[in-house]
Amino acid sequence: MALKAEHIPIQPSVTRSSDKVGAGELLVDACEIFISMIFRAREVKKIKQNYAGSLQADDAWLVISGSQLKKNQKLLPFLMVSAPRWNVHAVIIASPVFSVKEKLGIETASLSRFSDLWNLSVIDVSTKQPVWSGISTRTRTKRVNVTLSPGAYRVVVRLYESTGDLDSPVLTLDSDRALPARRLDHDNNEFYSKMSMDNYAFYRRLNLFPIRLLKYRRYLKQDLLKRIFLPAADPGTQFEFGYLGFGKELDVRFDDFDFSKFRVYFCFYNEASFPVFWCAVEHKDFRYRAKTAAGCYLLRILSLEC
Repeated sequence: MALKAEHIPIQPSVTRSSDKVGAGELLVDACEIFISMIFRAREVKKIKQNYAGSLQADDAWLVISGSQLKKNQKLLPFLMVSAPRWNVHAVIIASPVFSVKEKLGIETASLSRFSDLWNLSVIDVSTKQPVWSGISTRTRTKRVNVTLSPGAYRVVVRLYESTGDLDSPVLTLDSDRALPARRLDHDNNEFYSKMSMDNYAFYRRLNLFPIRLLKYRRYLKQDLLKRIFLPAADPGTQFEFGYLGFGKELDVRFDDFDFSKFRVYFCFYNEASFPVFWCAVEHKDFRYRAKTAAGCYLLRILSLEC
Protein backbone atom coordinates (compact mmCIF):
# COMPACT_ATOMS: atom_id res chain seq x y z
CA MET A 1 0.00 0.00 0.00
CA ALA A 2 1.57 3.25 -1.10
CA LEU A 3 1.23 6.19 1.21
CA LYS A 4 0.67 9.63 -0.19
CA ALA A 5 2.42 12.55 1.44
CA GLU A 6 0.20 13.53 4.32
CA HIS A 7 0.20 16.22 6.97
CA ILE A 8 -0.35 14.99 10.49
CA PRO A 9 -2.79 17.50 12.00
CA ILE A 10 -0.55 18.41 14.94
CA GLN A 11 0.70 21.92 15.60
CA PRO A 12 2.76 21.92 18.81
CA SER A 13 3.38 25.34 20.29
CA VAL A 14 7.15 25.92 20.12
CA THR A 15 8.77 28.78 22.01
CA ARG A 16 12.50 29.55 21.96
CA SER A 17 14.52 31.98 24.04
CA SER A 18 14.97 35.21 22.11
CA ASP A 19 18.01 35.29 19.81
CA LYS A 20 18.67 38.96 19.13
CA VAL A 21 21.47 39.23 16.61
CA GLY A 22 23.75 42.25 16.46
CA ALA A 23 25.61 43.46 13.38
CA GLY A 24 28.88 41.87 14.50
CA GLU A 25 27.30 38.49 15.17
CA LEU A 26 25.47 38.63 11.84
CA LEU A 27 28.77 39.26 10.03
CA VAL A 28 30.48 36.36 11.83
CA ASP A 29 27.57 34.04 11.05
CA ALA A 30 27.56 35.05 7.38
CA CYS A 31 31.31 34.37 7.09
CA GLU A 32 31.05 30.99 8.85
CA ILE A 33 28.07 29.92 6.74
CA PHE A 34 29.89 30.90 3.54
CA ILE A 35 33.07 29.05 4.56
CA SER A 36 31.01 25.98 5.46
CA MET A 37 29.21 26.07 2.09
CA ILE A 38 32.53 26.16 0.20
CA PHE A 39 34.08 23.47 2.39
CA ARG A 40 31.01 21.25 2.07
CA ALA A 41 30.88 21.60 -1.72
CA ARG A 42 34.52 20.51 -1.91
CA GLU A 43 34.32 17.61 0.54
CA VAL A 44 30.96 15.96 -0.21
CA LYS A 45 31.95 14.55 -3.60
CA LYS A 46 35.26 13.29 -2.22
CA ILE A 47 33.57 11.59 0.76
CA LYS A 48 30.96 9.87 -1.42
CA GLN A 49 33.62 8.64 -3.85
CA ASN A 50 35.70 7.23 -1.00
CA TYR A 51 32.68 5.43 0.45
CA ALA A 52 31.65 4.01 -2.94
CA GLY A 53 34.78 1.87 -2.96
CA SER A 54 33.90 0.29 0.38
CA LEU A 55 30.27 -0.75 -0.22
CA GLN A 56 28.91 -3.97 1.23
CA ALA A 57 28.63 -7.24 -0.64
CA ASP A 58 25.66 -7.62 -2.98
CA ASP A 59 23.59 -9.73 -0.56
CA ALA A 60 24.43 -7.84 2.65
CA TRP A 61 22.11 -5.51 4.53
CA LEU A 62 23.63 -2.47 6.22
CA VAL A 63 22.76 -1.81 9.88
CA ILE A 64 23.57 1.62 11.29
CA SER A 65 25.45 0.51 14.40
CA GLY A 66 28.64 1.03 16.35
CA SER A 67 30.18 -2.16 14.97
CA GLN A 68 29.54 -1.02 11.39
CA LEU A 69 31.16 2.35 12.06
CA LYS A 70 34.24 0.57 13.42
CA LYS A 71 34.33 -1.94 10.57
CA ASN A 72 34.12 0.69 7.84
CA GLN A 73 35.93 3.92 8.72
CA LYS A 74 34.44 5.59 5.63
CA LEU A 75 30.84 5.07 6.77
CA LEU A 76 30.73 7.89 9.36
CA PRO A 77 31.84 10.64 6.91
CA PHE A 78 29.34 9.30 4.37
CA LEU A 79 26.46 9.38 6.86
CA MET A 80 27.49 12.85 8.02
CA VAL A 81 26.91 14.21 4.52
CA SER A 82 24.01 12.00 3.40
CA ALA A 83 21.98 11.60 6.63
CA PRO A 84 23.41 13.97 9.25
CA ARG A 85 20.17 14.26 11.25
CA TRP A 86 20.73 10.91 12.98
CA ASN A 87 17.56 9.05 13.93
CA VAL A 88 18.78 7.90 17.34
CA HIS A 89 15.32 6.57 18.25
CA ALA A 90 15.20 3.74 15.69
CA VAL A 91 17.31 0.82 14.54
CA ILE A 92 17.90 1.56 10.84
CA ILE A 93 18.66 -1.06 8.21
CA ALA A 94 19.20 -0.65 4.47
CA SER A 95 19.19 -3.31 1.77
CA PRO A 96 21.85 -3.59 -0.91
CA VAL A 97 20.99 -1.98 -4.23
CA PHE A 98 18.93 -4.31 -6.44
CA SER A 99 17.39 -4.14 -9.91
CA VAL A 100 13.80 -4.96 -10.80
CA LYS A 101 11.82 -4.81 -14.01
CA GLU A 102 8.35 -4.57 -12.49
CA LYS A 103 7.57 -6.24 -9.14
CA LEU A 104 9.03 -6.22 -5.65
CA GLY A 105 7.74 -8.43 -2.83
CA ILE A 106 8.58 -7.58 0.79
CA GLU A 107 8.05 -10.05 3.66
CA THR A 108 7.25 -7.87 6.68
CA ALA A 109 6.62 -10.54 9.34
CA SER A 110 10.21 -10.39 10.65
CA LEU A 111 9.91 -6.62 11.13
CA SER A 112 6.74 -6.98 13.20
CA ARG A 113 8.39 -9.62 15.39
CA PHE A 114 11.18 -7.18 16.21
CA SER A 115 9.13 -4.01 16.58
CA ASP A 116 5.48 -2.95 16.81
CA LEU A 117 6.33 0.39 15.23
CA TRP A 118 8.33 0.54 12.02
CA ASN A 119 8.29 2.20 8.64
CA LEU A 120 9.95 1.34 5.37
CA SER A 121 10.66 3.07 2.10
CA VAL A 122 11.63 1.87 -1.35
CA ILE A 123 14.20 4.33 -2.65
CA ASP A 124 14.92 4.99 -6.33
CA VAL A 125 18.73 4.98 -6.43
CA SER A 126 18.90 7.33 -9.43
CA THR A 127 16.83 10.08 -7.79
CA LYS A 128 17.46 9.15 -4.11
CA GLN A 129 13.72 9.69 -3.56
CA PRO A 130 11.14 7.28 -2.08
CA VAL A 131 8.75 5.76 -4.62
CA TRP A 132 6.79 3.65 -2.12
CA SER A 133 6.33 3.82 1.65
CA GLY A 134 4.61 1.74 4.30
CA ILE A 135 4.28 1.80 8.08
CA SER A 136 3.45 -0.96 10.54
CA THR A 137 0.08 0.46 11.61
CA ARG A 138 -1.14 0.39 8.00
CA THR A 139 0.62 -2.73 6.71
CA ARG A 140 -1.46 -5.54 8.20
CA THR A 141 -0.41 -8.40 5.91
CA LYS A 142 2.81 -10.38 6.24
CA ARG A 143 3.79 -9.56 2.67
CA VAL A 144 3.40 -6.50 0.50
CA ASN A 145 3.80 -6.34 -3.28
CA VAL A 146 4.98 -3.19 -4.97
CA THR A 147 4.83 -2.40 -8.69
CA LEU A 148 7.85 -0.41 -9.86
CA SER A 149 9.29 0.98 -13.06
CA PRO A 150 12.43 -0.79 -14.31
CA GLY A 151 15.44 0.47 -12.38
CA ALA A 152 17.72 0.18 -9.37
CA TYR A 153 16.31 0.47 -5.84
CA ARG A 154 17.04 -0.14 -2.18
CA VAL A 155 14.81 -0.64 0.85
CA VAL A 156 15.33 1.40 4.04
CA VAL A 157 13.59 0.38 7.29
CA ARG A 158 13.35 2.24 10.61
CA LEU A 159 12.33 0.13 13.61
CA TYR A 160 11.27 1.92 16.80
CA GLU A 161 10.94 0.50 20.33
CA SER A 162 12.61 -2.72 19.23
CA THR A 163 13.43 -5.89 21.16
CA GLY A 164 15.04 -9.27 20.45
CA ASP A 165 16.81 -10.60 17.38
CA LEU A 166 16.44 -8.82 14.06
CA ASP A 167 16.13 -10.58 10.70
CA SER A 168 16.07 -8.65 7.47
CA PRO A 169 12.89 -9.03 5.39
CA VAL A 170 13.01 -11.36 2.40
CA LEU A 171 12.85 -9.37 -0.84
CA THR A 172 11.44 -11.09 -3.93
CA LEU A 173 12.52 -9.50 -7.21
CA ASP A 174 10.23 -9.99 -10.23
CA SER A 175 8.97 -13.29 -8.73
CA ASP A 176 12.09 -15.18 -9.85
CA ARG A 177 14.93 -13.83 -7.68
CA ALA A 178 15.19 -13.21 -3.97
CA LEU A 179 17.39 -11.55 -1.39
CA PRO A 180 17.14 -14.02 1.52
CA ALA A 181 16.63 -13.08 5.16
CA ARG A 182 19.74 -12.41 7.21
CA ARG A 183 20.23 -12.26 10.99
CA LEU A 184 21.45 -8.70 11.57
CA ASP A 185 23.84 -7.65 14.31
CA HIS A 186 22.66 -4.52 16.09
CA ASP A 187 23.38 -2.76 19.38
CA ASN A 188 20.05 -0.96 19.96
CA ASN A 189 21.73 2.38 19.25
CA GLU A 190 23.86 2.33 22.40
CA PHE A 191 26.77 3.54 20.27
CA TYR A 192 25.30 7.04 19.97
CA SER A 193 26.13 7.86 23.59
CA LYS A 194 29.72 6.71 23.00
CA MET A 195 30.21 8.31 19.60
CA SER A 196 33.63 9.92 19.36
CA MET A 197 33.86 13.61 18.50
CA ASP A 198 37.60 13.51 17.73
CA ASN A 199 36.94 15.13 14.35
CA TYR A 200 34.45 17.65 15.72
CA ALA A 201 36.10 20.63 13.96
CA PHE A 202 35.97 18.86 10.58
CA TYR A 203 32.31 17.86 10.91
CA ARG A 204 31.31 21.24 12.29
CA ARG A 205 32.70 22.95 9.21
CA LEU A 206 30.96 20.35 7.06
CA ASN A 207 27.50 20.72 8.66
CA LEU A 208 27.46 24.26 10.03
CA PHE A 209 25.91 25.66 6.84
CA PRO A 210 22.41 24.10 7.12
CA ILE A 211 22.32 24.26 10.94
CA ARG A 212 23.31 27.92 11.33
CA LEU A 213 20.86 28.90 8.57
CA LEU A 214 18.06 27.84 10.92
CA LYS A 215 19.00 30.77 13.14
CA TYR A 216 17.64 33.04 10.38
CA ARG A 217 14.75 30.85 9.26
CA ARG A 218 12.17 33.64 9.59
CA TYR A 219 13.89 35.40 6.66
CA LEU A 220 14.27 32.31 4.45
CA LYS A 221 11.94 30.15 2.38
CA GLN A 222 10.68 27.28 4.53
CA ASP A 223 10.63 24.82 1.62
CA LEU A 224 14.33 25.45 1.04
CA LEU A 225 15.18 24.85 4.69
CA LYS A 226 13.17 21.63 4.73
CA ARG A 227 14.99 20.32 1.65
CA ILE A 228 18.46 20.94 3.03
CA PHE A 229 17.80 20.07 6.68
CA LEU A 230 15.12 17.41 7.13
CA PRO A 231 15.66 13.64 6.83
CA ALA A 232 14.35 12.16 3.60
CA ALA A 233 12.00 9.24 3.03
CA ASP A 234 10.51 9.02 6.52
CA PRO A 235 6.84 8.07 5.96
CA GLY A 236 4.09 8.95 8.41
CA THR A 237 6.31 11.46 10.22
CA GLN A 238 5.90 15.17 10.89
CA PHE A 239 8.90 17.28 11.87
CA GLU A 240 9.37 20.39 13.97
CA PHE A 241 12.87 21.84 13.98
CA GLY A 242 14.94 24.93 14.67
CA TYR A 243 18.16 26.49 15.97
CA LEU A 244 18.94 26.79 19.68
CA GLY A 245 21.81 28.99 20.86
CA PHE A 246 24.10 28.07 23.74
CA GLY A 247 22.24 28.47 27.04
CA LYS A 248 18.92 29.10 25.29
CA GLU A 249 15.73 27.23 26.18
CA LEU A 250 13.12 25.46 24.09
CA ASP A 251 9.55 25.14 25.39
CA VAL A 252 7.10 22.88 23.54
CA ARG A 253 3.41 22.48 24.43
CA PHE A 254 1.18 19.78 22.96
CA ASP A 255 -2.29 21.16 23.64
CA ASP A 256 -5.25 18.96 22.62
CA PHE A 257 -2.80 16.18 21.79
CA ASP A 258 -3.64 12.48 22.18
CA PHE A 259 -0.42 10.62 22.94
CA SER A 260 -2.19 7.29 22.37
CA LYS A 261 -2.30 8.11 18.64
CA PHE A 262 1.27 9.36 18.21
CA ARG A 263 4.85 8.82 19.27
CA VAL A 264 6.97 11.93 19.77
CA TYR A 265 10.76 11.88 19.84
CA PHE A 266 13.18 14.74 20.51
CA CYS A 267 16.85 15.07 19.63
CA PHE A 268 19.30 17.95 20.01
CA TYR A 269 22.39 18.06 17.79
CA ASN A 270 25.48 20.23 18.16
CA GLU A 271 26.75 22.30 15.23
CA ALA A 272 28.74 19.34 13.92
CA SER A 273 25.43 17.39 13.78
CA PHE A 274 26.45 14.90 16.46
CA PRO A 275 23.48 13.94 18.68
CA VAL A 276 23.91 15.40 22.18
CA PHE A 277 20.60 14.61 23.92
CA TRP A 278 17.53 12.61 22.93
CA CYS A 279 14.40 11.22 24.52
CA ALA A 280 10.79 10.23 23.97
CA VAL A 281 8.31 13.03 24.73
CA GLU A 282 5.42 11.66 26.78
CA HIS A 283 3.86 14.76 28.37
CA LYS A 284 2.10 17.84 27.06
CA ASP A 285 4.83 20.18 28.32
CA PHE A 286 8.44 19.65 27.26
CA ARG A 287 11.46 21.86 27.96
CA TYR A 288 15.09 21.62 26.94
CA ARG A 289 18.01 23.98 27.59
CA ALA A 290 21.14 23.90 25.42
CA LYS A 291 23.55 23.65 28.36
CA THR A 292 26.67 22.41 26.58
CA ALA A 293 26.61 23.78 23.04
CA ALA A 294 24.65 25.64 20.39
CA GLY A 295 22.95 23.54 17.77
CA CYS A 296 19.63 22.42 16.34
CA TYR A 297 16.68 20.39 17.58
CA LEU A 298 14.41 17.99 15.76
CA LEU A 299 11.02 16.70 16.91
CA ARG A 300 9.74 13.59 15.15
CA ILE A 301 5.97 13.02 15.44
CA LEU A 302 4.93 9.56 14.24
CA SER A 303 1.31 8.70 13.57
CA LEU A 304 -0.02 5.44 15.03
CA GLU A 305 -3.46 5.75 13.44
CA CYS A 306 -4.56 3.19 10.88
